[in-house]
This record gives sequence, C-alpha cells and structure tokens, in this order.
Amino acid sequence: MTEGFKTIMIVDDSAIERRILKNILNKNYKIIEAGNGYMALDNILEKKMLINLILLDISMPVLKGFDVIDILEKNNVTIPVILITAEATFENVINARKRNVKDFIGKPFDAETVQQRVASVLEKEEQ
Repeated sequence: MTEGFKTIMIVDDSAIERRILKNILNKNYKIIEAGNGYMALDNILEKKMLINLILLDISMPVLKGFDVIDILEKNNVTIPVILITAEATFENVINARKRNVKDFIGKPFDAETVQQRVASVLEKEEQ
C-alpha cells in the first residue's frame, strides 16, 4: 500500500464477508474493518479516522446499518455509503434513498461489480 490510497471501511458482522470484500479491494484501497456498527462509529466519531467510503451491511445484530447512517448524520458526518445486503427489498431501497445511500451491492459478492461500484462512487465524490 502506498500513500494516497483512499480508505474504505467495511462494516459487517460476518468476518467471512469482510474478508471477501477486503480481498477484492485491498489492491487499490486501504481497508479498515469493523465487525459491528458500534466499532464503525467508534472509529469515525471517537478515533476520528478519515474514511472515504463505507461499505455497510444492513442486517447486523444490536445496531443495524440504517441506525449507523442515522447516527453519523446526527453528528454531521457525511461519508458516502454503499449498502451491502442480501435483502434488497423495496423497504430497504426506500430507506436507503431517504438517507442518501450511494449504491447497493448484493450478496453474494461479484468482484467486478464491487470494484466498479466502489470506484464509481469514489469518482463521483471527487467531482
């Protein structure tokens, strides 16, 4: 890894899912992992880590993905979010739009789709 890499936080309660995403993205990005929403919030709000993009699971125990987004918004944190989910239901899509979520990535992951969507969101954020 070299300086200047964008930093992506992967937030998922599944270590396997985090590892898959990390393996897909770690050649082009610095990766930070969080096993739950509270860890993600701690890294962002308390440790003040600079994150360029969050890949966020919707369905996690204790603190759901949408709750994480709401807490970040209440703290005036505007990091782009791509939701990762096996549950791209109509309700989740509506909730995501209300929260300005940038994209969805469905599970199981396709490496090319993950790379394209991450690059696209990061590119749009730079403009």
